[in-house]
Amino acid sequence: MQCLYCQKNIHKNPWNHLTNLDEETNKDKYICSYVCYKRLSENNKLPKNLWPHIVNKIDYIDIINPILPKESEFQYLTHDEISEMNDKQKEIYFKRKEEQIEYDSSLTQIRDELEKEDERISKLENIYSDSDDLQDDY
Repeated sequence: MQCLYCQKNIHKNPWNHLTNLDEETNKDKYICSYVCYKRLSENNKLPKNLWPHIVNKIDYIDIINPILPKESEFQYLTHDEISEMNDKQKEIYFKRKEEQIEYDSSLTQIRDELEKEDERISKLENIYSDSDDLQDDY
């Protein structure tokens, strides 16, 4: 494997292992050091949000962990759970959800889709239960 910037052969673990940078070739790319990363970044050769492309995320856990709140992990809630909250609780929930998006946007996108589906099902259930109340039992 070669460094994306300096073309130096990398014999051990790369400083950064990237995937899906180039849709045409779809080959993994490697960066040998922070210096090469910085130069690529300064020359706009890397996407602004690099996190989804990083394969070796585990290498950065020690750097990221101090930033993330450790007291409690964020819990995604169902539509029904959110609808039972007061305005202040909703505000706090959605603020923490936004912080989670910055950490891992791909996971959050999946969670948002699940939340929309949960909301749709809840609405359908309400419509169905309302129609049952209107029918007479003969």
